[in-house]
Amino acid sequence: MKIYQLHHYHGSYEDFHDMIIGSYLKKDRAEEEKAKLDDKEKKLEEQGNKCAECPILYSDSLDVVDKYPNYCSEAKLEESEYGVECDNYYIYWGEDSFEIKEVEVEE
Repeated sequence: MKIYQLHHYHGSYEDFHDMIIGSYLKKDRAEEEKAKLDDKEKKLEEQGNKCAECPILYSDSLDVVDKYPNYCSEAKLEESEYGVECDNYYIYWGEDSFEIKEVEVEE
């Protein structure tokens, strides 16, 4: 009997992790879950890139928000001693990847 394991790969070298997200009896179900995770990863990358280019972050005051009123709908900005900070700031460290492996199991 074959099952389909969905693996999540993260990190590199000594920090590399291979985690099994789930095991499925049907390949199309595993592919469906993989597609959802790939989409989520792409959105995280886009958000990280947007945060990295943020013109508001670490500016001197919230007055700069008036210059960029619609830059980010996810922003939760507040002033601190270091300048403007965002509670939803996201750093994208690199692409996680997902793979489906076919595994033979005994009953």
